[in-house]
Amino acid sequence: MLEDLIAEGLSVREIGDRLGRTHASVRYWMAKHGLVTPRGSLWRASHAARQEVASTRRGVCPRHGEVRFVRRDTGFRCEQCRSEAVTKRRRDLKRRLVEEAGGRCVACGYDRCIAALHFHHLDPATKLFAVAGAGITRSLAASRAEAAKCILLCANCHAEVEAGAREVPFTGA
Repeated sequence: MLEDLIAEGLSVREIGDRLGRTHASVRYWMAKHGLVTPRGSLWRASHAARQEVASTRRGVCPRHGEVRFVRRDTGFRCEQCRSEAVTKRRRDLKRRLVEEAGGRCVACGYDRCIAALHFHHLDPATKLFAVAGAGITRSLAASRAEAAKCILLCANCHAEVEAGAREVPFTGA
């Protein structure tokens, strides 16, 4: 019976709920019969790899199948899941900063595609990093502080300002 519940992909607590037993009791009987949940086997593999101080390993991600896992402080994580989480965080951060900056190009009013909106530093000498640029992910506070030094321009207006074909349309707060 335990094998069937494990095959369903249930956690130890879910198995305990289904059987009307505590998770400690379920763990006891699983250990007695040498059974492990899928998550438990992932944890054991991760734990064993941590003991070996490996930086990567192969594993099965519930979302991506068999892939490479990378070492983190808390264990191993699917490399694709990690990459997707970073991309999502960067997009969410840029969306928030664009909304706070007015959500549209200050020169022409363009607002259709957030990817085409750029932060233009009014004083390049004060620029510490590119806001919402590729590379290192910054904290929200650091990104807000850097965005405060900028105006929001669409890609076309930004290119014209950088090339000197257009004046900076807005210079004050």
